Amino acid sequence: MNARPFRRVADLLTSRARGTGPTPNRMSSRDRQALARLDVLRSSAPVENVPLDEAPARARAVAAADAIGARMLASALAADPRGNAVAGPVGMALVLAMLYAGADAAGTGIGPALGFDEAEVRDEPLPGARDRTWRAIQSCLQRFDTADAAALEGFDPGAIPDSPLLHVANNTLIIVDDDTRIEQSYVDAVRRWYGSEVGRIGSDGAKAALDAWTALHTGGLIRRSAIRITPNTRLVLQNAILFAARWAKPFKAENTSKGASFTRADGGRTVKHLWELHDGVRVESVLMRYRDRTTLCVSSQAGCGMACPFCATGQMGLTRNLSTGEIIEQVRRAARACREGELGGDPVHLSNVVFMGMGEPMINYRNVVAALHRLIDPAPEGFGLSARAITVSTVGLVPLIRKLAGEGMAVTLAVSLHAPDDALRDELIPINSRWKVGELLDAAHDYFRVTGRRVSIEYALIKDMNDHAWRAQRLADELNARGRGWVHVNPIPLNPTPGSIWTCSEPDVQDRFVDTLRRAGITTTVRDTRGSDIDGACGQLAAEVLNQETARRIR
Repeated sequence: MNARPFRRVADLLTSRARGTGPTPNRMSSRDRQALARLDVLRSSAPVENVPLDEAPARARAVAAADAIGARMLASALAADPRGNAVAGPVGMALVLAMLYAGADAAGTGIGPALGFDEAEVRDEPLPGARDRTWRAIQSCLQRFDTADAAALEGFDPGAIPDSPLLHVANNTLIIVDDDTRIEQSYVDAVRRWYGSEVGRIGSDGAKAALDAWTALHTGGLIRRSAIRITPNTRLVLQNAILFAARWAKPFKAENTSKGASFTRADGGRTVKHLWELHDGVRVESVLMRYRDRTTLCVSSQAGCGMACPFCATGQMGLTRNLSTGEIIEQVRRAARACREGELGGDPVHLSNVVFMGMGEPMINYRNVVAALHRLIDPAPEGFGLSARAITVSTVGLVPLIRKLAGEGMAVTLAVSLHAPDDALRDELIPINSRWKVGELLDAAHDYFRVTGRRVSIEYALIKDMNDHAWRAQRLADELNARGRGWVHVNPIPLNPTPGSIWTCSEPDVQDRFVDTLRRAGITTTVRDTRGSDIDGACGQLAAEVLNQETARRIR
């Protein structure tokens, strides 16, 4: 993906809003001449009008397009990780399909990438497999395509259309300077299934023809194709998708500012922000909308010094503590996003705040406690949140747990335990070498006794590491030895991080672990993981950005 065309579109629209932008699209005489030079190969094949009742094939085609789009988005973010990116999976899928339509047996490797399995490709003649799958994608497009090329010549990029406009176009350009024969079957196939004419042109006119086609089918928003023509270029496949409609919600310029890169998942109900602070340090927060609550996960440090090997933040090391203001600003922005309906649906109230983002909150004790006061204090001094709706996590700094118990704020304490035995916890949580499991659970029980707030035990289930049924029983025995009803266990399916040797437990193993705890009388709830498709593990997004910037400096 090349980001330049998108920047160009943004510049055009901005200038148009200022009264200095483009006038409605008009083809130049140069563009008309460039298109006139094309030798358009004739085809009698009608453009297929596809029925919309092929649900299984359509579902598979859409899934394939989504997968392609995800890879495109990852590539775009790698090229410019601090910018907001747009990926058009259907456009890419159509271009690949047009390529596949002309591939011989040597090109069948494209098939699996487009949603066919190997058996399907092997057992069915290639035209049949192509037809069936890409009829489905075409059906999705035909339902919404409302504009043709002629209408786009008068398209006004500064006007808001009364009804949504969608134009989808495909182009096949063959660049030859001789009389190379083009198979009529290919000409017919791309016209029938993709509405694409096949044009032949000499190398001297190819770039001008591509530019003219681009200008025509984007309504003049993009007047120059980003495609490079080299002496070896023989085939160019293009796709253009132009969509114009009113925003469902007002666009917020601050969402694309330096300080607010963001990624959405779960249908818009999860938003992960990557904040850049005044000194260039980056931290994350995650805002999650559930049926009965809206929760913000905040960071208290940039990086973390606890060095837990399965944690993305732990692998970054500690940069610095966040100030009270930097912590509270994460909450303020999230509260505004909830209030203004940015999580989908109606506006909601920010109900819960958890200190489970980047960093160990207890290490930044003074600033975290000051932030807690501001969260709990009534307006206008604070946010007026209930202490019961605030959770502070720790890997086990025993003296500071006891200190927090004496602060007079009955916030929920969450202990990141992850193993009930010292042998394993020493490996997973390095601080366990200072305060052992028994000391930590004693302090957690004392916190419950002083505050009356049930303690949460966080337990990331790691395949073949800590997910054994006997460890679940060991955990239950340790907790029950200190009483009943004082603790709640949250098994968490691990969000894997790049390069990690650990992955999440198998579903049946997870179920056995949970069942063992429940049979022992321990209240247990499997954590609803959010945002795994957007690098949801704490610190993962910031770590990826840091790694990319380091790689660029090395190059």
